[in-house]
Amino acid sequence: MDRQRREQLYEIDRRLRAAHGTRSLGNKADPIDELVFIQLSIRTREDAYKGGYEALAALVGGDWSRLLELPEEEVVTAIVGGGMGRIKIDRLREQMGRIRDRFGAVTLEPLHRMRDDEVEDFLTSLPGVGPKAARCVMMYSLGRDVFPVDSHCRRVMDRLGYLPRGTDRKKAHDVLQPLVPSAIRRSLHINLVHHGKSLCLPRTPRCEMCPVCDLCPTGQRRVRPESAE
Repeated sequence: MDRQRREQLYEIDRRLRAAHGTRSLGNKADPIDELVFIQLSIRTREDAYKGGYEALAALVGGDWSRLLELPEEEVVTAIVGGGMGRIKIDRLREQMGRIRDRFGAVTLEPLHRMRDDEVEDFLTSLPGVGPKAARCVMMYSLGRDVFPVDSHCRRVMDRLGYLPRGTDRKKAHDVLQPLVPSAIRRSLHINLVHHGKSLCLPRTPRCEMCPVCDLCPTGQRRVRPESAE
C-alpha cells in the first residue's frame, strides 16, 4: 500500500474515532458467544437480534451445548421476532455439533492456540459462517488483527474509493484487509459500522454532516456536483 493511502486511512480512523467514540456494538468476549451473536444478527434489526441473543443465552444458561438437547420449537420460540428463526437455529445446532466433533466439547477455546489462517479456515468450514462472521469472532473474541467487512463497512469503504468497481461482498474482505493497517483495524471497523448506521446511509447519505467528506470522492460529488464536471 502506498504511503499516501496509508496516511489517509489513519486520518479517516482518527476522525471517525472522534465522531463516534469506538462505542461497543455489543459483541462478545467469548468466541462461542460471539459466533451465536453474529449468527443471530444476519438480516435482522439490531434490537431484535440483541434481544434474541439474550433470550437464547438465558434459555441455555450459558451452555451452548444445550442447543443440541432442547426441543427445536422451544429454541426457535426464544428468538421469535428476529427473523429466519428456524434457519438460524438449524445452523447453530449444526455448528455446535461440528464444534463438539472437532474439540470434544461445545467450546471454541482451542482457537486461542491456532494460527489466524487455521482459525479462519475452521470457522468458515461451519455452515452459515462466512468471512465476516469468522473475522468478527477472531477480532472481538480472540484479539486477532483482522478486518471484518459488514454491509456498513463495505458501503463506506466503497464510497471512499477503496474498493475496485464490481467487488463482491466476499471478495471485499480480502481486498480491504491488506489495505487497512493492523493497528487500526478494530477501531476502524467499529466506527465504520457506527458511521454507516448514522451518516453514510444506503440511500440518503448525510454527506454535509460527514467528518470525512473532504476525503470521499462520492461525498464530494454529492456536496460539490460542479467539481465532478
